[in-house]
Amino acid sequence: MTKPARMVFWAAIIIAAFSSGWLVRSNTSAERLARTYAKYVKGKPSHKVNLAEDGIFPMVAANDYRHALIGLQSPADITTRRAALGAFIWRGTSAPGKQLPDGVETDVFEPLLFDLDNLASVDRLTVAQAYGIDSVAFHLKAKDSQSCLMVYQEGHRDSFLVRKRFFDKVLSAGCDVLALSLPATGPHNPRPTFHHSRFGVLTIHDPDALEILETEGFGTTKLFITPVLVALNHVLAQRSYAKVGMTGFSGGGWVTQLVAALDPRITYSYAVAGSAPLAVHASRPSWGSYEQLMGRLYEIVTYPELYVMGASGSGRRQLQAFNREDPCCFAGENWRAYAGAVAEKARKFGGRFRVVMDSETVRHTLSQRIEDTIMDDFMPVAKPAPEGSS
Repeated sequence: MTKPARMVFWAAIIIAAFSSGWLVRSNTSAERLARTYAKYVKGKPSHKVNLAEDGIFPMVAANDYRHALIGLQSPADITTRRAALGAFIWRGTSAPGKQLPDGVETDVFEPLLFDLDNLASVDRLTVAQAYGIDSVAFHLKAKDSQSCLMVYQEGHRDSFLVRKRFFDKVLSAGCDVLALSLPATGPHNPRPTFHHSRFGVLTIHDPDALEILETEGFGTTKLFITPVLVALNHVLAQRSYAKVGMTGFSGGGWVTQLVAALDPRITYSYAVAGSAPLAVHASRPSWGSYEQLMGRLYEIVTYPELYVMGASGSGRRQLQAFNREDPCCFAGENWRAYAGAVAEKARKFGGRFRVVMDSETVRHTLSQRIEDTIMDDFMPVAKPAPEGSS
């Protein structure tokens, strides 16, 4: 081999060795980095906060609910907070006031409801809203009316039609029902497509998508609250009731809390798996939808203050219900941290507040036990006198 050839040969060997070493070094560095990151992931603290043995998140128990989170000292404070809350919800527009539905159809045939044994007739109420996010409510009239009305608001997953078992209990007690599904849910509410001046063409398929529309000048909370108030205006204009209650499940429970806080016409309110103070949400961020986590709203009125407002006033009362083993939302017993403080303040303002827990149901649902608890509170049945009593 000539000298030039040997030089080329050894140069090739050196280059090959260098390249192999570089690749080995690169792979070794990548593997070392991967191992280091895996060790970090394995050893880092979990973002998921677990319930303590008493069923309460530690940071929930650490809060001062009697003083720091309930600043309502008088009925005048409640009136002031109510006004501030309404101004935030209906910013840029007018509050419903005495507004009535845009469409009223009386004695309609609704085949999905007429298997209710104690139903006399049904009226269909349509409430038009911005961007075509309209809401349809149904006024179910009992055959043997006892001058009582139960408003029912369903949550994010289903239509109010899944609660016909509960409706049958209400109707059999002689109470009318005003039933609503959340916007963009159920078979009656539209899923509108529209052109937004800043966001382009949008279709709203789900109430969670309403968050897109939340801006400084347009509040989406009103899209949840307005249909209830407008439909209630119509029903109460048709006849007066001696007793008006409202029940809501999940997101409908959240609506119930706000409506009861805003409108004293709701004297009995029952929120099922609907809300919890923000310390609960901070401990478990996956619980709840965007409207339940809106800091700008709860800076005006904290959740414990909403509960007090919904329960305060002569003859008013509020009951919250939770499933202890709820796989979706608000499991555990976090309510024990604030229930006493809320009840104490509600009593001061003439009302009542209490919480019940279903420790057996392991689904996110309005259980039969909770339904019966609501009915026992709303329409208590007089117990027969013991034998021998006068």
